[in-house]
Amino acid sequence: MDSVVWGIIVGFFLGSFGYILIRFIISPVFQYRKLKKKIAEDLKIIERSSRKDRLNRADLKRADGLRLHAKALIHQMELVLPLWFRLSLERQNENPLEAASEMMTLSGIRTPEHMEKRIETVRRHLRLQSD
Repeated sequence: MDSVVWGIIVGFFLGSFGYILIRFIISPVFQYRKLKKKIAEDLKIIERSSRKDRLNRADLKRADGLRLHAKALIHQMELVLPLWFRLSLERQNENPLEAASEMMTLSGIRTPEHMEKRIETVRRHLRLQSD
């Protein structure tokens, strides 16, 4: 066969392998990390406003938005992330499903003292640093 045909065949298989690698392994991990950063930012803002002993509408809306983050976290863990990454999280004592459960509860809490306790629990489950 001609070298051009071999180049096309090899290029096709390398491209197919690259697509599968990006689509099913690399992209889900980056999506999970991006979601984790969003959760950390929202928790920081909610905690800062709860220390003022007064929550305004924007903060309450952000707390309600934690439900959406919890839903996305559950979706990532159960359907999107590869098994090896989930096992890696388990080995590192990171438990996103428990964190999602706590975030669902946190979204319904309106007292600042209880919010701070739940925020610390979510941070512990996701292994986030508190500022």
